[in-house]
Amino acid sequence: MGPLLPHDVLLIIASYCSRKDIMSFMPVSRDFHHDCAKYVLGPGVSLRRDSDTTSFIRFMRPHQKRRWRYLRTLTMASSGDISPDVSDELASALSRASNLVNITFEDAERTLSAHPNLSPAFAAVRSVKHVEVRNGRQHACRMLEAMRWSLETISLDNVDVFLDANRVWNDPNQNTRMHPAMLLKNARETLQELDLRYWTAAIGLLPEYPVYPSLHTLSLEGSWFVQTAQWVITYPHLRRLKLEFEDGRMMGYLPHQADVYADQRRLNRTDHLTKGTWPELEIFIGDPLDLYLSGIPCRIRKLLIRVIHSHNLQFLPTALDDSHPEYLSLCINTSVLLLGVQGFAPRLADTNLSDLRILHIDILLEQSKGVDLEAFISSLQTPLAKCSALRTLNISFTPGSGKWDADLPANDSEEIRNGRARLPSFSPRHSPYIPGGLEVYNTEVDMKKHAQSLLEATCPLKTVNIAVWRQSLQGTALRIKAEKVEGGGYTIEL
Repeated sequence: MGPLLPHDVLLIIASYCSRKDIMSFMPVSRDFHHDCAKYVLGPGVSLRRDSDTTSFIRFMRPHQKRRWRYLRTLTMASSGDISPDVSDELASALSRASNLVNITFEDAERTLSAHPNLSPAFAAVRSVKHVEVRNGRQHACRMLEAMRWSLETISLDNVDVFLDANRVWNDPNQNTRMHPAMLLKNARETLQELDLRYWTAAIGLLPEYPVYPSLHTLSLEGSWFVQTAQWVITYPHLRRLKLEFEDGRMMGYLPHQADVYADQRRLNRTDHLTKGTWPELEIFIGDPLDLYLSGIPCRIRKLLIRVIHSHNLQFLPTALDDSHPEYLSLCINTSVLLLGVQGFAPRLADTNLSDLRILHIDILLEQSKGVDLEAFISSLQTPLAKCSALRTLNISFTPGSGKWDADLPANDSEEIRNGRARLPSFSPRHSPYIPGGLEVYNTEVDMKKHAQSLLEATCPLKTVNIAVWRQSLQGTALRIKAEKVEGGGYTIEL
């Protein structure tokens, strides 16, 4: 007796099933055995140990090994030493992966050092467009130098400096070879996004720089001071920049470094003014000290700033001298908020915000003692009065440490100009207490009063949104929206 449903319908049903269920009914017929393979491989394949790799290669053999064309995502998630024989077998089979697009190496040195044929085998797969390399060094370097990929995005995470005796790299030019500009030059025509995390070779200088004409997004995390003018040469069409220097994270422990940071900023700024800089950037994400140290003297339309330490707040006015942002998002925690009128508001008042149209302030209340939220909101009136173009103000109070989503978003300059920009998403992490300062806002009256006072303090301001996350409601927010109406007056919604 044949199937009750047509083959095409059964395949559609299979596409919604789990991998385990698909594997269970693949033996039903020869057609199913062939056609359902793409649903098994569709979510991607993760190879953690020799047995996984051996089973995977065996699974790909039927139907003249045509299943390889369904492989689009591969993760090399090695959890131990890899057999050279198994690695060689995988290297021999990779040439059939004609549609492989995404590759992740969770421990690149351990994986690629298993057999000398593995690095060139991966490098020869022409279809690859998105790559993530963790713990890479000499073998990852050889693979990337030999790659034939039309690469679009790559993440380089952590140079593996803890090499064992069998993986010593004595090349005196290794730092130059590991510099991202040299390492990825085979993909310089197509690379669009570059993410560097603790990739120590990124801070070095080169005698000459390959040009990456398509690269528009650069993210650098975990490095110390970097001379940023080199990026203007290498990435002339850069639009989005995210920086998280180690200097900014250590400022809470090394506040006496301000003079050193001033010299570093002066060096970067002089290089930019001498060698040239970008006409403007769409987005910058980082701490005030990150922007300060970069010394970038061009306009930046959208700034997403997280103040990590209260000491870093002193760099905010100078860092924004040349930015002239239209959108500014400030994420501050209790240590900054406790500075009150003596800290945050005066720094904001000294900052050049003449072109600002949208201001978003996220306040992370990590402790309740000594926090006066009413005084904080009142202190905003003076700096806001200087924002002659401000149209929208958003303030959110969140208990707990929170998680700041600082991913580089898509271009939304038009939304900013129209006063309708997407806000950075924020997920509260709840603490075992409710900050006492939030109790002030548990009545609708107080929130209305503060929203109205902020509207009155800033003539061009059209809309004020205040949101208070409350633990008692499992993270739900109490929101107030106040708007000016034509002819005078306000509308206030809860």
